[in-house]
Amino acid sequence: MSVWTTKELKAGDELFGYYGYKNSIFPSDFPWYFEEKLRIEREDRLEEEKKAKLMSKSKKMKKKSKK
Repeated sequence: MSVWTTKELKAGDELFGYYGYKNSIFPSDFPWYFEEKLRIEREDRLEEEKKAKLMSKSKKMKKKSKK
């Protein structure tokens, strides 16, 4: 088995592994797993939204500069 990252990692970065656990199956004494999974998904979503906003802004600036 190997691990693939979705982005470049630097020394000291943490790596979070997704094991496919389900809320109903996984023992209730490990709520940290789902809390961390939600945090990472939120960070990823916010990063994507930020990139989309920057791309949109850059397209608007290009249109203005062409006029």
